Amino acid sequence: VEDDKLSYFEIKGILCENLGYKEVWKIHWCTPGEGPLSDHIRLMFEDNDVLKMLQANEGCELIDIYIEHDPKDVVGEGSVPHKDDRLSESEQSDVNNLDHLESDEDDDELV
Repeated sequence: VEDDKLSYFEIKGILCENLGYKEVWKIHWCTPGEGPLSDHIRLMFEDNDVLKMLQANEGCELIDIYIEHDPKDVVGEGSVPHKDDRLSESEQSDVNNLDHLESDEDDDELV
């Protein structure tokens, strides 16, 4: 995907149309770095958040994106998560504690 054409709705469209999610509730992205997921994860609300994501991950080949979706969604017919795709206990704990996150619109570190 070309950076200059990437938008919040483009990402949501990719998740729904290309990956098969029917209802995406929230999209999260990660800043690069080591340490707990909760130190690096940001909530994406709008195109400005996409710009921040691209700036924070400049030079990276991949950007980690996590989504919250309807658990009834089936991703790919007959798709079963691979053992290595599952989150560790500490990562799952971090994900379970995401409700406190808000947009980092005023985060000077990423502006």
